[in-house]
Amino acid sequence: MGLPAVSKTRTRLLWAVLILGAFLLRLVFIYFLGGNLDGDTNGYLLLGRNLLINRVYSIQSGPPLDPTFTRVPGYPLFIALVYFIKLDSLAAIRSAQAIIDTSTCIAVGILASCWEWDKKRKKVASIVAFLLAAVCPFTLRYVPAILSETLSTFFAVALVTAASYALLAQTQRQAFAWWAIAGITGALGTLLRPDGGLFFVAVIATLIGVSSFGFRVSSLKKLPLKAEGRSPISVSFCLAIALLAFIMTFAPWPIRNEIVFHRFIMLQPGHQPLPDGFVPNGYYDWLRTWVDDQAYVKPLRWELNYSPILLDQIPAKAFDSADERARVAELLDRYNRPQTNPPAETMPAAKVKMTPQIDSGFAQIAAERRERDWLRFHLRLPAKRATALWFDTHSDHYPFAGELFPLPGRTSFQNGSRSYSGYIMLWIFSALVWGYTLLGAIGAWRLWRAGKTLSRIFAILVILIVFTRLVFFSTIDNPEPRFLVQVFPFLSALGGIALAPFVESLNPRRYRSALG
Repeated sequence: MGLPAVSKTRTRLLWAVLILGAFLLRLVFIYFLGGNLDGDTNGYLLLGRNLLINRVYSIQSGPPLDPTFTRVPGYPLFIALVYFIKLDSLAAIRSAQAIIDTSTCIAVGILASCWEWDKKRKKVASIVAFLLAAVCPFTLRYVPAILSETLSTFFAVALVTAASYALLAQTQRQAFAWWAIAGITGALGTLLRPDGGLFFVAVIATLIGVSSFGFRVSSLKKLPLKAEGRSPISVSFCLAIALLAFIMTFAPWPIRNEIVFHRFIMLQPGHQPLPDGFVPNGYYDWLRTWVDDQAYVKPLRWELNYSPILLDQIPAKAFDSADERARVAELLDRYNRPQTNPPAETMPAAKVKMTPQIDSGFAQIAAERRERDWLRFHLRLPAKRATALWFDTHSDHYPFAGELFPLPGRTSFQNGSRSYSGYIMLWIFSALVWGYTLLGAIGAWRLWRAGKTLSRIFAILVILIVFTRLVFFSTIDNPEPRFLVQVFPFLSALGGIALAPFVESLNPRRYRSALG
């Protein structure tokens, strides 16, 4: 039986107001926070302009425009498309990202509606999830930034939404179509950021688990398939279709690299080379043996070959002995005081320089530290990184960005190095992280507690999304919390499911009247 026309109109009007409000909020962020440009922004802009104007994928600002593979092409292609429509306009890029991020919020609402098993609560879960995504400050901040986070978040949510619709499909044809869409969106997300492939891995792992572990034919028949039951063969076809769609969408990038560089390069390199082309893998390997927080990333990682590195910047946990500390001090002294002979009198000597000899010294220390304490490197340190990544304030790119701990003294506020309002904002952001985490956990618990096969599959899918991302980024030498920004829309979807019973209980009659 259809809903009354008045109820449908009221529901559509409510959604229109919510969507317009979310879009306007993003325009407000663009207006007030659109002046700051990240260090990666110039590289993306150069790639986009060279694609559009010079028809070459190059990160150089002038001739010769040598082609590059140091960045996957998704975001530069987006910039080139915006420039094609409205040439060289940062405002146009940001406005497009505002539209895309608003669309992400809509997809989050759809996702919550898919996952909520109680038909009476689907609408309220959808609206609450949309609101949580719309006001989330962790994703909002990247709308004004000329960075790939906003687009990669959209495609991550689109991928999981397509996979959810595929699991809910009433026929095999519908399932195959949605898995093809999932493969395409997964590839597009990977072309925007290489770590976007982790979302596709989580989806595929869920599908394999559905067919192999605990959800066999007898369980799968509980899925809402009216016309036909799902069999292991059909699941295998779904898996094949998703993988084929992913490969066909992603294939032009490695094919281009094979043609241009005569090398099979699927993704961008894990470490970008220094300005002189050298990649100090040994030094990065040494950082991986002790760095457990982003506080050390900028001065020791991104400032390498640009600024001196002082021994006092390195904490005691980076050394296992006085002898090791002395060896690191000697290597840093050679880095801070390079003995260079410039080829021309007009070229000044480098202020700092990482050389292969220094790098090999760090590599040796790193190997000794791993051998000395295997559990520290493979278990305790990744656990610390994962905790720091998740429970960070996620205030990157805000004017008050900083660390909560150690607690600042009164002098830090008096001399102007810290402001009371900024420090209070950090505590508010920390509370919001805990809030979204708690809502996500409650939502996942409600999905599992429902006892329905499909609800538990969705719960496993979200757990795998979070787990794969945390595990991967807890093993790298630059654990930056911004790598987890794409997780918050999924926490918002779970939050909608967690809050739906509470919101409905406040005034069920008024709620049902408003939403039909």
